[in-house]
Amino acid sequence: MSQESNFSASGPGFPKQSRSLSERFFLGADGRVRPIFRALVFAMALFVVDLEISRAVYGFTQRSSFWAQLFWSSLALTTGFLLLSWLFVWLADGKRISSLGLAFARGWGRELALGFGIGLALQILILVSFLATRSVHYSGGVALNLQFWRRVAMNVALFLLAATVEELAFRGYAFQKLIESFGAAGALVVTSIIFGGLHFFNPNATIFSTINTILAGIILAIPYIRTRSMWMQVGLHWAWNLAMATLVSLPVSGINFEPHVFSAQTTGPAWLTGGTYGPEGGAVVTVVSVAAIAWLLRTRQLFSSHAPPEVLQ
Repeated sequence: MSQESNFSASGPGFPKQSRSLSERFFLGADGRVRPIFRALVFAMALFVVDLEISRAVYGFTQRSSFWAQLFWSSLALTTGFLLLSWLFVWLADGKRISSLGLAFARGWGRELALGFGIGLALQILILVSFLATRSVHYSGGVALNLQFWRRVAMNVALFLLAATVEELAFRGYAFQKLIESFGAAGALVVTSIIFGGLHFFNPNATIFSTINTILAGIILAIPYIRTRSMWMQVGLHWAWNLAMATLVSLPVSGINFEPHVFSAQTTGPAWLTGGTYGPEGGAVVTVVSVAAIAWLLRTRQLFSSHAPPEVLQ
């Protein structure tokens, strides 16, 4: 009897390969490394790629403006993170890069535009809240001439790249593997806390701004959880930063980006407006973020244009 147990039921003469304890720990039933370990290895590789690319770009741009440094590093990191994600999807998962959720499949433009519209709407709500509470005084800004629009166009490109970098890092491949390991809620909590914690090192950051950034991480994660596509979250992140800098005309995560449509002067308390950190450090964004999370969880407007229905279950 013991001898028969060493053979596969599929045919005589083929002994079963009993796996060691370490193999059972690291490998799943499909023989591949478990998703949690793929996520951890990806995160470590991402850190190394981030460090090396940032160091290399700084060497070339150290005499350039802060904007130029940020733009070229964002471009290089977008390229590096996409390549790294492709390698893991291909080698570790045995799938195509389209499974990451950034394929140019049918409807990707609609998803990107919808995300952008949601991000813009949230910033308009923040602007209206500042006006209603009289906590920020707005007056005429710079002349809306060709120079102004040229600089806005530059920021459009910068914020698109920056949004893509952060989404690939915090809500890309590793996030998706965490969903497979702990479920959507667990992955959302873990990545949002990390997202908020790392922003604590931004200029003028506070505990309040960190909490708001954690809420922002939840806002950005929900579109992927509900659609299994990254386009919507990239669009939302893109519009959030661009509109905050340009339309709301206040710092984004502690960094001031020009040009502004208005000349904005905060007259209300820092706990409400965010002070020198910008709106993300104040209670107005807290209220808007909680409302946004509730809406994103309930709305029927979020659906993937191309993901199979069974994937969205």
